[in-house]
Amino acid sequence: MKSLLSEKGLEVADLQVNLKEEDIENFMGFIGKDWYTFGTSMGVESKTMDYIKGIGKDKPGRKRKLLEYLIKLNKARYEDIIYGLYNSTHIHDPSINDILEYLRSQHRQFEGIFMYYI
Repeated sequence: MKSLLSEKGLEVADLQVNLKEEDIENFMGFIGKDWYTFGTSMGVESKTMDYIKGIGKDKPGRKRKLLEYLIKLNKARYEDIIYGLYNSTHIHDPSINDILEYLRSQHRQFEGIFMYYI
């Protein structure tokens, strides 16, 4: 993972940032079809997953509710999401690269704003 981070110009500390509500739309696409397995790999109890399944009208709605729940629990750092994806698929999920690209774009955007104010 460190080599992949290095390749993207990121550090481990960049992964330890919490996902925000405004990131949910982008991250819903990173969670594959099996949102339920992803949720349980993130440590969400089956009872809670069943509740989310009941209140989410469709898969995108369920993914949204799951991410909102994880954010409220402070269990939605970039690092957590990446490990959750890996653990739910037991392979290198291509979405992991997409998350790192998203993080890199956010990092560059922040640097641009920072440089503007210097």
